[in-house]
Amino acid sequence: MSLLCKESKEQLLPNTCEYRINGDFELDGIKPQLILKPSCDKETADVLALASANNKSLAVRGGGTKISYGSPFENIDWILSTQSLAGDPIIHTDDLIAVVKAGTTLAELQNQLHKKGLFLPFDCELNKATVGGVLAFGSGSSHRLSYGMIRDSILGLKVALTDGKIYRFGGQTVKNVAGYDVSKLFIGSKGTLGVITEAYLRIYALPPSSRVILFSVKSADELPEIINEISNMEPTVFEIFDYSLAKQLFGLNDSDEQSFNLLVKYSGPNPTVDKKTAQTLGLIEEHGYNLLKVFEKEDESNLWKKRIRFFERDSVLINKDDIIGEDVGLKMSLPPVNLYGLLKSLLGISEKQGIKMHNLYIPTLGIIHSRLEFCNLEVLNDITKIVNSMNGFIIIENGTVTTRRLYCSLTWKNMDLKLKRFFDPTMVLNPGKQP
Repeated sequence: MSLLCKESKEQLLPNTCEYRINGDFELDGIKPQLILKPSCDKETADVLALASANNKSLAVRGGGTKISYGSPFENIDWILSTQSLAGDPIIHTDDLIAVVKAGTTLAELQNQLHKKGLFLPFDCELNKATVGGVLAFGSGSSHRLSYGMIRDSILGLKVALTDGKIYRFGGQTVKNVAGYDVSKLFIGSKGTLGVITEAYLRIYALPPSSRVILFSVKSADELPEIINEISNMEPTVFEIFDYSLAKQLFGLNDSDEQSFNLLVKYSGPNPTVDKKTAQTLGLIEEHGYNLLKVFEKEDESNLWKKRIRFFERDSVLINKDDIIGEDVGLKMSLPPVNLYGLLKSLLGISEKQGIKMHNLYIPTLGIIHSRLEFCNLEVLNDITKIVNSMNGFIIIENGTVTTRRLYCSLTWKNMDLKLKRFFDPTMVLNPGKQP
């Protein structure tokens, strides 16, 4: 059975493309007419071309774990699900390259790589998160200090565009990405330019040894010195959790509520890991910090799962009738030198406004992930002004549709708009989203 366009009575989709008439499914409060699940590159390109030709706004969806990130959709006629664009990855162990379909889940890819003693330095978010979705949203990684950003692992992409064609940017070797790398434009574009159907990824050998140390300092005033000392030891992961977040993630009950908890991971050859671990434990003892736990390699998986799930949860209204506030997730990025100043400002806002904050700081990168309870637009505006004054920017990672619509600016930057019109002239892909 094929789908017919009511207006033209022409065949819209090939017989092989799975689709269903939408029932109760909503996305940002909008009910689409159809949900389409192409199973190959050609079907994906056909769907995009038909949407463009018939002026059907098209929302692209992978596992849906990041679909509420940033600004909401403005309108949706069809949803294109990439979950059928899946299959066993092709792993080149000698060249350390993986070729993977966009609908393959990140969890499955990591599982296949681990069997061969390899891994991809991406955080395995929820089990539903697809490789294409993670790339389209440019999701961060806790291991970026050693392995770089997600875009640094991209050797090439296959992308379907609204002209009905499949394009390959880059390739399966480092040599093929010399010069201007167009594939990077699609990383973090949130599906506004095209649909990623396949990725060529740089992969890595699992390090022979790793160790995670968790310890606490008594107050924010102690952070600048210890941040400098730990950074000089070049950790694989270095994150700071305020007490309220650390208590939820790690079950801590013996720390002071004003404390900050530092998580440090070292990985590599055994002698290197042992040496850096000993140096860190020496610093903790010298300064009188509170050593909470040393995680061995086999204990790590649950640690990362808990960390990620907390920041992936959906927003919740605290009191819908009175609209007292809601649970909002923010990502703030600014020059690392200004991080301590922002930290102090957030503590002041929390105390003044009476809202609960659960903050994760990545000091060497100048990034803060925050979950705010009882949050409202006044608080968001106050935080935004402070972040902007420190030469940073802020993104809503989770929030209600109303808050995201009021808060997120829909004014495209000039260059972004030019790119959008070049790749998607009819402006049908993910309307309302911005790269």
